[in-house]
Amino acid sequence: MPWKPGEHLLFVIDRDPTAYVTSYRGDDIAEVRRSIERALPGAAGRECTDGGRGDV
Repeated sequence: MPWKPGEHLLFVIDRDPTAYVTSYRGDDIAEVRRSIERALPGAAGRECTDGGRGDV
């Protein structure tokens, strides 16, 4: 289903540059956002990488 002008969307971009971008809308946004927020403490202290592309 196409997105509507003004519709709220959440896009999740994988660190793997060959992976698909996932989009969420409606009631799914809150659930996915909570999941991301729960995972954030595990990312503390990690360095950003180039996602495997080799171009730091």
